[in-house]
Amino acid sequence: MRAEELHIQAARIAVRLADAEAVWERRVIDREELVQALAAPDRATVPPAGARAVSAVVEEVLGAGAVMERIRA
Repeated sequence: MRAEELHIQAARIAVRLADAEAVWERRVIDREELVQALAAPDRATVPPAGARAVSAVVEEVLGAGAVMERIRA
């Protein structure tokens, strides 16, 4: 009986370990992709994905003229 319980517990641990390894691998890949993106020579010419959305909201709230005045100031 005790050996059977230990086998079940070992199987559960193996599943958790496999899940954790998959998460870890994904994080390593994400980090590598981030490093490559930051090292890209053209990164200064391409705004971040959220920059356009933020800019649009600011223009909508303040008006395009007010945004240009603040930029020029």
